[in-house]
Amino acid sequence: MPLQENPYWWATAPDLPSYAERDLPARVDVAVVGGGYTGLSTALQLAKSGASVAVFDKETIGWGASSRNGGQVLSGLKLGVETLVSRYGLATAKQLYAASRLAITFVEDLIVAEQIDCEYARCGNLYAASKPKHFDGFKRAADLLAREFDAHHELLPRSEQSREIGSDAYFGLMVEPHNGSLHPAKFVRGLARAAERAGAVLFDEAPVRSI
Repeated sequence: MPLQENPYWWATAPDLPSYAERDLPARVDVAVVGGGYTGLSTALQLAKSGASVAVFDKETIGWGASSRNGGQVLSGLKLGVETLVSRYGLATAKQLYAASRLAITFVEDLIVAEQIDCEYARCGNLYAASKPKHFDGFKRAADLLAREFDAHHELLPRSEQSREIGSDAYFGLMVEPHNGSLHPAKFVRGLARAAERAGAVLFDEAPVRSI
């Protein structure tokens, strides 16, 4: 069996044209460094507002983490809600969590507005406890999320988890039913096409040496 050397996401997404060896503009209103989700989304919004925009990427558009991630579209942050509350206070933690939920809505609206075919679905996601104490932590987090953040999760003890994952290898699950997933390479390449349609100019193999 031949070795698959490139990400599977790349193999199942429509290719973008090459943006290398293009004539650089003498001047633009905004130069965006990096052709991933953030750079392309920024370029799209700025171009739609009438600005002249160029996007420069050292590799190719969408080459890095934007086309190699797990495709999860999740609420919450890297830090759990208990840590957010203890570190920043309840009011700030609520603002941060609310912003993460709005980010999901932003992604969904963007996909619809730009007609990006990226296999997006509100399929939910789950967290698996690899130790009994992890499930205890899920209980505390789920209680806090429901009480203070109006975010409701389903807790499945080990005896019931097989209906979700067909396995008893873990010590219970926390299921978040409202999160989503997408095909990351299709999404970032669709975002690139949307930015181009809006008037942004994209450049591959164009490392920015100085600012």
